[in-house]
Amino acid sequence: MSNTNPIVAGKFRAGLDVYAVEPLPEADAGLRSCDNVVITPHVAYKTKEALRRRAIITSKNAMNALSGNETNRVA
Repeated sequence: MSNTNPIVAGKFRAGLDVYAVEPLPEADAGLRSCDNVVITPHVAYKTKEALRRRAIITSKNAMNALSGNETNRVA
């Protein structure tokens, strides 16, 4: 990864957990050595808090759809 990348150049901070290819390829290893980057595996959706929030949102979406109100719709 070249220093033309603004994250690698240190112009931005980044927290990354989703990548185009998983696991993160060695070709992108430059990100791993940056002090301004936190890289985590894509597992945040498995926390108790995330599962609870997803259940609440799903329930609200189902209730809204049944009452004719489309909310949080992905087209």
